[in-house]
Amino acid sequence: QGTNDVQFIIEDDAGGREVIRFTEFFERTLLAPGLTEFAVHAGVLAPFDGGARNYQFGEPAASGWARRGINSHVTLGGNFNVRKSGAVAGAEAVLATSFGTLGVDAAFSINDVVGNGMAINIGLQRSFGSLSGRAKSVSASAEYRSANFSNPGALIVDNRFSWIGSVAYSQSIGERQYVALSGTYLLGRGANANEQSARLTYGLSVNPRTSVLVEGSYENRTQGQNGWGVRAGLVMRLGRRSSASAEVD
Repeated sequence: QGTNDVQFIIEDDAGGREVIRFTEFFERTLLAPGLTEFAVHAGVLAPFDGGARNYQFGEPAASGWARRGINSHVTLGGNFNVRKSGAVAGAEAVLATSFGTLGVDAAFSINDVVGNGMAINIGLQRSFGSLSGRAKSVSASAEYRSANFSNPGALIVDNRFSWIGSVAYSQSIGERQYVALSGTYLLGRGANANEQSARLTYGLSVNPRTSVLVEGSYENRTQGQNGWGVRAGLVMRLGRRSSASAEVD
């Protein structure tokens, strides 16, 4: 829940490499009383082998989730992911309170290779202010993962952080601008060092076809990027089916 920094590193067979970075905002939702949403999937593992799918009929797998609106203030749900070598089962609750939308997730994992583990996430989000150019949103979350928490089928696990905390604030400036500030702190497990990151974003809608984004970030990580960065981007819609973009990082 909140602002999530996403990075795709795409490499093709010819050695071409493309990096796509963006920020995605995820918000929990409450369901109307009596409304249920669910999904169930089942099949066999089918990894690529020599450029083709290798259907492993001896490796069945299934996953699913369900959520139901209990009343106008409470939504409850559960989920599972199971394979021959282990499983993950979880539960969630979303509560509408006087101080914001509170969400709680808990999960327990069983893995025949790395052992059993657990994880819990607690998040709070509140939106306030007028919708005519002064809307604001505040979110915070804390997540704990045990050393052996993993997906079923994982052969190794690298939960180097025991706790992850994040906060974010965003506000519109008029009808065409917004600013957002977010920060994350990761508490290292054992000998692993703590890590921090922060991000400040400014967005401007020049007109219905053109938008500008400017972003400054700081990361203090033991692996990967470490230091300051600035990114600016311009996106222009050319019509109903096409657009153009330019970015400097």
